[in-house]
Amino acid sequence: MTGFRPGGMGDKGGTDTPAAFAGSLAATIEHKLHDLVRTETGKEPFALDDNSPDARARRALFVAISQAVVEHLHDHASDGLLAWDSAHHPCTVNIRVDAS
Repeated sequence: MTGFRPGGMGDKGGTDTPAAFAGSLAATIEHKLHDLVRTETGKEPFALDDNSPDARARRALFVAISQAVVEHLHDHASDGLLAWDSAHHPCTVNIRVDAS
C-alpha cells in the first residue's frame, strides 16, 4: 500500500522532471496551477517537463506545502479524518498516514 507522497526536489542535474517530484502531491499542485493559469489567461504559463532553476524555485514551494500537508495529516489523522460506510453511518477505521 502506498500513502500520500509529498514529493522532493531530486537532483539538480538533468533537464527532465526529477523522479522525486514526478507523480507526487507536489506535482499534482504544480499541474493544477499550470492548468488554472492557462485557463484564466489563455497562455501557456510554464513548462512542466523541466528542471531549470526557475522550475526548481517554483517546485520548492509546492514540495514545502505538500510536506506540510502530509505531516499535518500524519500528526492529526485520529483527530480529523472521519470514515462513513455506504449507508452514511460513521464507522471506526484505523487510519495511518505515512509521512515519509
